[in-house]
Amino acid sequence: EDHGVTTLAGIVTVTDVVSAIAHGDADGDVEVGDLAARDVNTTYVGAPLTVAERELYYANVPYAVALDEEGDMAGILTEVDIIEVARVVEGEDDTGESIANQDDDWMWEGIKAVGNRYLPTRNVEIPTESVETFMTSEVETVSKRKTARDAAQMMIQHDIEQIPLVSGGELVGIVRDVNLLEALVGHE
Repeated sequence: EDHGVTTLAGIVTVTDVVSAIAHGDADGDVEVGDLAARDVNTTYVGAPLTVAERELYYANVPYAVALDEEGDMAGILTEVDIIEVARVVEGEDDTGESIANQDDDWMWEGIKAVGNRYLPTRNVEIPTESVETFMTSEVETVSKRKTARDAAQMMIQHDIEQIPLVSGGELVGIVRDVNLLEALVGHE
């Protein structure tokens, strides 16, 4: 008898959808030219990695296309590239006079501060060398006429989440794994 209790059967991720499109289990015939985002996050090959990391953070995307002095695509930098070279540094922060009053219900046992107290913190240090040092210079690209299935297969084969869209040798957009979700809705 059903009492309205919902049982979690699993979680569907973007990777699952990309895989379904790549293997023909979902509609992947739409051309990527119709799915690609035209707004592309970019950085300069000579920018310090610390600056590029902030560019990704503020743009709220996991990648930046690296441009050379002429403004041409020279590589791609991803969150993964940054995480691989980031270093976690243990440190100490002064929490001030008190963390919690002795009578606070939510106070954790053992964190009754007396006077100034220092707690260990975890900070991330990112190298300051240029983007060029850490980016992938052999960039996989896709043309407008390729299908969502083609792009999905490339993403799986190369273990990537975004592919620059190129037309006539020029960067014109970006196909991200999340863009491929659109292949399942609204495109006949």
